[in-house]
Amino acid sequence: MLQIKTLGIYDSGLGGFSIYHELKTTFPDLDMVLFADQLNAPYGNKSKEEIQTIAFEAMFRFQQAGIDSVLIACNTVSAVALDFLRESFPDMNLWGIIDITVSQVPIGASVGIVATQATVDSGAYQKVLQSSFTIQKALVDLVGLIENLEDIDTIKQYLVNDDVYNQDYLILGCTHYPLVSDVFETVSRAIILDSRLPIRQFVEKLYLPGEGKTSVFTSGEPAHLTNQIKSLFNYDEEVLEWNSLF
Repeated sequence: MLQIKTLGIYDSGLGGFSIYHELKTTFPDLDMVLFADQLNAPYGNKSKEEIQTIAFEAMFRFQQAGIDSVLIACNTVSAVALDFLRESFPDMNLWGIIDITVSQVPIGASVGIVATQATVDSGAYQKVLQSSFTIQKALVDLVGLIENLEDIDTIKQYLVNDDVYNQDYLILGCTHYPLVSDVFETVSRAIILDSRLPIRQFVEKLYLPGEGKTSVFTSGEPAHLTNQIKSLFNYDEEVLEWNSLF
């Protein structure tokens, strides 16, 4: 049976930290490395080819560091590059976030999906939710608003009324979005789903208890991510330069 010794987590920014923080709190003996690729963020407005190139480089670096189990916490990469990455790195265990998230949806439910433009264009969620009625909306600017720590009123005004919010379930199809889930709750009557609970359940079954060694890396400015984490999570986290992993 596969057992995760060290879990790599890959995302474009703060969304990945939300997953990392959730797992660190729940499983204090889980060894983890988070890579937040803030230098290239946001991913959602890039082409498929650009995303694949960026993601390939990230997986190569994880591989070089001896980390062969990686959770791709980025919905955009999961949607447009997961198959490509699995073909490129056949000896690595790579898990996308979309199948994990969709596991919560009852058969036959109507589902609204909010995600980045690239994820919406890929139709990845609709392909998995074959037995459900789905409607999608691309929130092309929301990742930027969250990364810039915009105020709640600004974000609420951006989430204008739309049929996507009036379904049985609303999937927050980007790991940044749960950071403002309280705002979604004010505009949607749906049951709101994100990836945090099913990821906890998924990791619990697979990880090998270790020493709880954890590290956070960014391709951007470490002090910037440190300040973002402090502002959003009220948590002091040391952030390192990505190149220092090697």
